[in-house]
Amino acid sequence: MGHTRNTEGLKRNAESKRDDTYVRAEQAVREMVKERGPRSTPINFSTVAHRAGVSRTWLYAQEDLRERIEHLRVQGDVRRDLPPKEQRASEASKDAIIATLRSRIEQLDAENKELRKKVETLGGIAYSKIVSNIS
Repeated sequence: MGHTRNTEGLKRNAESKRDDTYVRAEQAVREMVKERGPRSTPINFSTVAHRAGVSRTWLYAQEDLRERIEHLRVQGDVRRDLPPKEQRASEASKDAIIATLRSRIEQLDAENKELRKKVETLGGIAYSKIVSNIS
């Protein structure tokens, strides 16, 4: 009377579904790498999961995909720290900024020396008035 269940069809279906999901996730990562640029979507678990239509939990469970996304995420963070090439300052621009800042430092140093002399003079005057009032 024992009824044996035929689970082979279910197993094949589950394997096929898992394979399709993996292919979608892998394809999403490949597309995002190709699209990479200064204004592209960052590659991380959320963006890959959204693009592939899978859960982040599933991505974390796939060791090879997890390692690849983590590696790409770090690479993207480094690239995003730098402004786009067209926005970076040229050497001439940097030299002009440095010259301006040096000039400003010299100006502030001169002003600082002048103020120190005035403080010293006023301190001497105040001291002499205090001494003359004591005597």
